[in-house]
Amino acid sequence: MDGGDCDEDPTGGDTTGGDTTGGDTTGGEDEPEGTDPGASCGAGRIYDCAATCGTGTLLWDWSVDEYCDDGDLFMFDLNCEYFDYDSGECDG
Repeated sequence: MDGGDCDEDPTGGDTTGGDTTGGDTTGGEDEPEGTDPGASCGAGRIYDCAATCGTGTLLWDWSVDEYCDDGDLFMFDLNCEYFDYDSGECDG
């Protein structure tokens, strides 16, 4: 016998897993919309700074490749605030 203490809910009824933001996980920032940089343009795809749709993982890989990806030499433009000016590789 457990004395009845195993039937108590240790969360006090809170089933959110400790989330105190009311479900908002964006840190208070709005999600990109339309063709804004970072907005979804298909499954696993997002827009770059010039509204070119690319694979999200590819764009993020390019954002840390030590080159300024501003759309001049390659097809993707990551020189904007959303991509942190190509992770600091571009002057902004």
